[in-house]
Amino acid sequence: MVSGKMCKGVCLSFCGLGVPFHKTPSQTTVSVCATTISRQERLRNARLGGARMHPQKRKLTQAQLSFGPRAAQPDSESKPRTPPALKTRAPERGLSNLWQSVTGSKDGKAALLVFEKGLDAFLKRSCEAAADEKSPRTVRVSVAGFDLDDTLIRRRNGGKSYERQNPSDWVFIADNVKSKLVEQERSGSLVVVFTNQMQIRGAHDGKRASVFKAMVADVVSELGLGALVLLAATQKDSFRKGEGTGMWTYLESLMARRTAELGLVSISFKADVRSSSFVGDAAGRPRDHSDADASFAKACGLSFHTETDYFQLTDKNVAHDTRAAASSSGVARQQDIRAE
Repeated sequence: MVSGKMCKGVCLSFCGLGVPFHKTPSQTTVSVCATTISRQERLRNARLGGARMHPQKRKLTQAQLSFGPRAAQPDSESKPRTPPALKTRAPERGLSNLWQSVTGSKDGKAALLVFEKGLDAFLKRSCEAAADEKSPRTVRVSVAGFDLDDTLIRRRNGGKSYERQNPSDWVFIADNVKSKLVEQERSGSLVVVFTNQMQIRGAHDGKRASVFKAMVADVVSELGLGALVLLAATQKDSFRKGEGTGMWTYLESLMARRTAELGLVSISFKADVRSSSFVGDAAGRPRDHSDADASFAKACGLSFHTETDYFQLTDKNVAHDTRAAASSSGVARQQDIRAE
């Protein structure tokens, strides 16, 4: 039985009156345990190097975070995310650095894209071939000129060249294109492509120019020629075929400049119009969009051949605009915007 005095103390305690009462043996045990726990906490804090804190308010120290119980892992959403690696475009087979942009003589706008591969080596070989001649001497270079679209290549679906958006959208117009150009190179001629690419305009670093450059790199790699020069007129000025002979004049100045850079002071290179020729599809035929290629060859004094004759094609194998008699306004429209 519990004594009345003890019951009174218990009742007063449960009523929350806070009235002191005499300690019982059980109360003494609780006090001793609390004291022991308090001492253990202080010893533990001393070993861990932490400050003396209230057991309920004590913060975790660095040592406890490292060696104590496993801390809760942060949410996956709060973890910093590593950005994905950027995908870099593969180089254009080492040919992307062979381009230069030329401005027009009148307005100063970018008007001519020039691709040049192996010209220095070609000029050196031509110089060695003429070493037995007296100095100073003029080395005449035979130029094998070609149009590009619908002469050497065409789109896979036969569409308009100036609407091309994929650099891989091309095929050779005939199976013997590569062998014909290799034959010209072996005979000592310099292969030069003269092309109108007016859809590029003055944006020589723009999207359309990038597609065109990548396509040319693929074509040149497929041909495998040691030397090749490509001139692309991008404005309606004297560089453009059908408007003038600016591309031919620039070719001669380019050879003169390379000759000086090579230190060949006693030699001058000149394109020999008598042995040079030009092949193109714009010959003024009823199915042709214009006669720009034929008029360009005539203005430069070059012999002219259509792609049909040169590559021995038939009408079924040539990708042409087969619309019969277009109106004069339609032809003028095509001459303004068409790439070739």
